[in-house]
Amino acid sequence: MRTILKSLVYGFGLLLMCCLVACEEDIKSSVLPTFAGFKLEPVVWHAGDKVRVTAVQKTLGDQLYRADYTWSVKCGDEEIIKNQKVVYDNDKSNPFIEFDLPIDANGTVDINFVANYQYSVAGQVEVHQNNNQPESGLFGKINITNSSVLEGVAKGGFSHQISK
Repeated sequence: MRTILKSLVYGFGLLLMCCLVACEEDIKSSVLPTFAGFKLEPVVWHAGDKVRVTAVQKTLGDQLYRADYTWSVKCGDEEIIKNQKVVYDNDKSNPFIEFDLPIDANGTVDINFVANYQYSVAGQVEVHQNNNQPESGLFGKINITNSSVLEGVAKGGFSHQISK
């Protein structure tokens, strides 16, 4: 009877260990997206134009719970700030901002972008960097950092001249 009980306990322990190892292999790491640069629509800006700036992802992230996007646009004395929160794994679309240039705008417009990503999975996070930014037809550069064990950050920006 003891031998059977010992065999059952040993077998159960072996089964439990196999399940734990199998489950550990299924756990994915959070992966931060990489960026190719900023897309401008239109490319040439004039005072009074409606403008759209998009942060173009080169590779998508994965296992990211929330993304907090913050845009800051400074044109002369005017500043526009836009904040947006999304569940990243449900909405992996490229973040963007739309705004109207003032009718008396001249000089340059400064665009700054920050994306703060909250990880869905505890553990090591994969951080890839696209060092070839900006890619053809795009502007600016967006850098990715693994800022803590809970979140990662992407920051970037550029200045764009208003045509006369």
